[in-house]
Amino acid sequence: MGSSSSSQAKNFSQLIAGTDDQAISQAVTDSYDLLYGAWPEEYNQVVLVLDENNSLSTASLYQLGLISAQQYLEIQEQIADGAEVTPLSWDYETICGHTFSLVPASDRYSEKEDGTFAYTADSTPQQEQLVKNGITLTISGVIRPKTDAANATISTPVAYTSQLTDYVIEHANASAVVTAQEETPEINVLNGMEFEAPSQEEKIEDAKTYLSSMGVSDKAAMFQMIQYYLAQEQTGVKFSGDPSQLSQGNGSMVSSMGSADEAALAQALDLWLADSPDPDILLSIYDETIAGASYEENMENFGKVSYDAPSSISIYTDSFEDKESVSQCIADYNKEASEENQITYTDYVELMTQSLTSIVDIISYVLIAFVAVSLVVSCIMDRHHHPHFRHGAHQGDRYSPGHGCFQKEYLPGIQCRNLHHRLPGRSTGGAGLRFARHSHQRHPAEFAGCILSHRGLARDLRRFLGSAQHSDHHVGRPAPRQKCGKKDPVAALRTE
Repeated sequence: MGSSSSSQAKNFSQLIAGTDDQAISQAVTDSYDLLYGAWPEEYNQVVLVLDENNSLSTASLYQLGLISAQQYLEIQEQIADGAEVTPLSWDYETICGHTFSLVPASDRYSEKEDGTFAYTADSTPQQEQLVKNGITLTISGVIRPKTDAANATISTPVAYTSQLTDYVIEHANASAVVTAQEETPEINVLNGMEFEAPSQEEKIEDAKTYLSSMGVSDKAAMFQMIQYYLAQEQTGVKFSGDPSQLSQGNGSMVSSMGSADEAALAQALDLWLADSPDPDILLSIYDETIAGASYEENMENFGKVSYDAPSSISIYTDSFEDKESVSQCIADYNKEASEENQITYTDYVELMTQSLTSIVDIISYVLIAFVAVSLVVSCIMDRHHHPHFRHGAHQGDRYSPGHGCFQKEYLPGIQCRNLHHRLPGRSTGGAGLRFARHSHQRHPAEFAGCILSHRGLARDLRRFLGSAQHSDHHVGRPAPRQKCGKKDPVAALRTE
């Protein structure tokens, strides 16, 4: 099948070349299992690349010519209807016998009698001839990425070697259209005109020459286009088939063509060119069909490639240290080179590393925010659910140990006289903590700040207050646990 279609071209990619004139890099062969056949050894050999499931997409099968258009449409209809699709299968031996036809860009242009060239790949008969005369490519092997492959980077179902690239470049450089364009760099070989006319008068003359050199079909089509343009300005008589009726002074033409064959329309265009045609129309034709092309654009369309002026260079290194060395070499070169000669490059590994670092940083910030909010809510709820002293408590507050709740009932005072309890885990001698309530002593809540400032004492204090209700001396009266246990965290946070 031909390679003129962009959808077909997307199915082909070049394998990474190895060192010491190796056609394929060891990094590729180490990353893929050869299921059948052999790796390409000649310029016209390619490999079929399967995925981990030994399969190809339906679109790739159709574009590669492995299934017909009818089969492709039937599969698409089954998928759209939700029906079960019968899998298609081929054996490796049959696949390795499949061939493709590569049509180089330079072969799509043929020379005309006047020495100019025309793009001929649009017509069906010419397409068939181009495919027949194209470069035949044969699948030599079937490969599949290894499970633990580190460099399985082939993204197309078919891969070729640099040998094919070199062959196509040499073929294009030696083609007739490229050779003719190189011999006349100031003349566009597609129309015989200069790439850029210096004056308006020369543009008009070039447009006349261009229209006169057209074939019968092209002249007929151009004449109809001119009539459509003129129909926007005035209405003429209906065309009866006599080309002489198409000329009405100063190049004005009829707008309604009626039924006329191509020969009559082509003759009408010749009469229009001979009868002082409108210069504005000719300038418009020049701008639309002649101007705009350049020598460089033509060479690119013809497939001309120079090894001395590559569009891009891909560098693959074996380690991060080697990558940094290459980057440093480019940086050192750019320091000494002029701005127009500096090398611009993209370090894809560095881009991925920076992106990964940014993602990790964002996740870290989000986690820190969640932790911070959780700590704030925990502290607030801890003051409602756990037996801590609250700053600012006064005689009107009553605390229920073990239930974690203050009750504001304005009792005469907290009766804690001569309360003594040994802190758990401390030595008996001198380790007791005595709270006494006298007129000259401070309220126990006033000590909470300094007591809780030490984590160990804070834990012991919780144990002490939690077990105080089981002692002989109770601080206040136990409050219902449900009141604090059912408190809404959001409401508590808003309150604080």
